[in-house]
This record gives sequence, structure tokens and C-alpha cells, in this order.
Amino acid sequence: MKLLLFFAILQIYTISSLFSQNTFEINVSTSVSEGINDFLEEETGSFLGVGYQGEINPVDESMVGIVIRISIVGDTTIKLFSSPDTGYSFGKVIRSYDNQYYIFGSTISSFQEHNQNLLVIKMDTGLNIVWKKIYDFSEQAHSLIQLLNDTQGGFHIISRIFIDYKPYTLFCRLDKDCDTIKSKIINEFGPNSVSDAMYSLDSSQLYIFGTGFGSGAGSRVVFDTSYNYDYITFLPDQPLSHMQAMRYSDTTLVYAAIYPDYSTQGPQSDDIGISISDTSFSNMNIKLFGAVDTVDYTADGKTFDFRDPDSIFLLGTHNINFSIWPHEVSWISLRQLNGELQPRSELFFGGDAYYRSYTILATSDGGCLISASRYDFQTQYEEQDVYIRKLTKEEIITGLSHDLSVSAMVGVVYPNPGQDFINVISPYNAAFVCIYDMQGKLLKYQKIDTGKNVISTNSLKPGIYIYRVISESENVFSGRWIKK
Repeated sequence: MKLLLFFAILQIYTISSLFSQNTFEINVSTSVSEGINDFLEEETGSFLGVGYQGEINPVDESMVGIVIRISIVGDTTIKLFSSPDTGYSFGKVIRSYDNQYYIFGSTISSFQEHNQNLLVIKMDTGLNIVWKKIYDFSEQAHSLIQLLNDTQGGFHIISRIFIDYKPYTLFCRLDKDCDTIKSKIINEFGPNSVSDAMYSLDSSQLYIFGTGFGSGAGSRVVFDTSYNYDYITFLPDQPLSHMQAMRYSDTTLVYAAIYPDYSTQGPQSDDIGISISDTSFSNMNIKLFGAVDTVDYTADGKTFDFRDPDSIFLLGTHNINFSIWPHEVSWISLRQLNGELQPRSELFFGGDAYYRSYTILATSDGGCLISASRYDFQTQYEEQDVYIRKLTKEEIITGLSHDLSVSAMVGVVYPNPGQDFINVISPYNAAFVCIYDMQGKLLKYQKIDTGKNVISTNSLKPGIYIYRVISESENVFSGRWIKK
């Protein structure tokens, strides 16, 4: 009996060890851009991600759908899916009712004025296509925002659709085999932009979060499941955009958005706001995360996730830039919050290129999986890579950091090329920055501190210069800087 018990315990330990997840980093890089929009965790502990590969400016029919399977140790299998005259971009992946996969996304064709129709693909566990279905709404572009399972095994698809280049909300209901039951464009408010959707507590209503519904302010718009309008609630404190929500308890939900920082009169300094609220949104008590002098944004896709209400993962981008190909650096910000939205840990990854956070998945081991884009203007030309990182629970809790990882950096100078100023991020406690012309003449000399320093270059003429950062301990980094 004891021997049988020993082997049973050994078998349980072996299985749990086999499926235990590790920390890893993955960089997917080719000669064109890639992006991963969504993940799910498979029963084996591995991960399945979906996204796109191809040119993103402009987007055309050369874009292909990408599916990436990542093992528990970070090994990857990547498959690409395309059509001769139509591009694919995958946005969401879920399990089907028969334990295979549904992948939701868009088709792309420049021959139809970049017409992007709703695309649904059923895929088996070997990542082979079982069937695909395309739904043509005869408008200019379709962008998938959210999908919700209905009580009959089908789906409510909530999308942003463009009519005459103006955004509107599109509802589409599919049955469990993804055949169309009903669709409706919400245009009675005028142009509007949806950013997330969820069910009411009893699943009898749909909550739509977005802007442009009756005013430019952020709002929660309520529809029944037949897509008939019920009422609207304008959210307090004027969120800017990227509103997202998840059910927190039977009576409350977690809500996040981008909020302006009114505490400073200087440059734009948006923060990530998150709150636990009842469905009336009457007392939100929004907690803001971000630096006073820097723009902090929520992730472009899914910005927070949790399995345990006392362990909420909040993903964002620190030092966001609004150009398509920025000549700056940024950081992925990751915070683990307790049930009262107080941070247990704050981690920042990056600083060596421009990162933009996209999506996060809370994993079964208590950790999380994140994806972001990465663009290094010094080594890449108008194509972005995918950066994926898996963190275990232990790594998140023990990795407390508030220094934006500057201690691990050699040093960063940006934008390059630049104009009237440069930012110097230094890992040294006390240092000086020197700027020379190409003949070696010293033109600028300024003391700098640890972290980000802004150096005025108004007095310099357009041309090529040498910068040199010297610390008191004689640590040095240097390079060329171009003024446009």
C-alpha cells in the first residue's frame, strides 16, 4: 500500500514538474513587421499566440496571419497563413466547443480600398486549418475589438468599422459553428469608437466602453443582446481612451483607461488609471500609475488580467511616442497589484530600443505572459519585431524595481537624429555630458544625474556631433549624434 502511494505521489510530482512553466524571453524578427495580438494557455501549460506578419505602413494583401506555439521552456513553433490575393491578420484565439481553436481576425485587400472583413478560422490542435469563413460588411475597414461567448455556445463579435473613414461600432452574432445570425452597425450617435465590451452580471445586457457616444467623453453604453440601445453612463474623471473592463466579483468590475495628468502644467503627461467599481461607476477612486514628466499608456490590446482577484497584472508603456517609427527609447511597465490595487512589485523592461506593450495573459503558475513590439531605429528600418516575455510568480515578486532598469544599461541618447534637445539616460550617480564638433572642439558641457536628463541643443547648427558621458568613476559611453 505504501509502495503504491509512493508511486502515485511520484507520478503527480512528475506531471506537475513536466508542466511547470519557466521564465523566458523571445524576440521574433524578420525583414518585415510582426505583431502578437492575443494568447491562450493550453492544457499542457504551453501557449498559443496569434497575430500578423507583413508591412504595416501601408497595410496590404501581402500581410499573413501568424500562429506561434510556445512551450513551457520557451521553444517556439511558428506557422504562417495566407491567401494569394488577400492578407490575413489574426486578432483573437479561443478554444472551440470541441476543444480545437477558433481564430478571429480580418482579411486585408488593397484592391478593395483596404477593405478588412471579419475572418474566422477553425484550427485543429496540430495548427491545421479545418475551415475558414469570411463575412463581408461592404465597408472600408473592420477592426476586431472583443468577442463574448453567448449562452448557446456562439459569440457576440464587437468591432470597430469605418464608413467614409469615420469609426462606428459593429455588432455581429455568430452561432457555435460561426455562421452569421445577426449584425448591426451602431450609428445613431454619429461617429463613435469602441474600445472594450463585456456582459452585465446576468448576461442580459452588453456593456460597450468607448468614446463618441453622445459626446467626446468616455462612456459605458448599454445594449440588450439583440443590440437594442438601452442607456448610457458617462464615466467620471474624463478618461482619454483605451477603456477596458473585467468582472471582479458578483457586484464589481475592474476598469482601466488612459487618464490625463492634471497635476503638471508642462508637456503632455498621461497616466494609466485603474479602478474597482460597481456597475454604476459612481465612486471609482481611480489609482494612477505613471511618471510626472512622461507619457504612460495602457497596453494597446489587453492591459490587465488576473486569475486571482488579489493578484492583478497591469501592463503599459512608459515614455510612449506617437510617431510610427520613433527615434527614442521606451520601457514595458508591468505591475502586480493586490486586491486594493496597491502595487506589490513594479518592473520595467527595455530602455535599449522603442517598445510598445500590447497584451498580457495571467498564467496558471501565478505569473504572466506579455507581448510587445520592439523597434530599434539604429538597426532596423521601418519594421518592428515581437518581444515576448514569460514571468513566473517568484520572478515578479522578487524583482522589485523602480529605476527603469537604468542600472543595467550602458546609457542611451535620443532622439537621434534630433533637433532642439536630446535626452540622455545615464546609469551613473553623477556625470557630465560633453558635446564636440567633428574637429574635436567642445561645444556643450553639462552635469547630469541618474536617469533621464534633457539637454538643450538650440545653439548647435545642423550637422554631426560627438557626445561623451563621463562619470566621476571614469565610466564612459559615447557616440555620434545628428542634428537635423
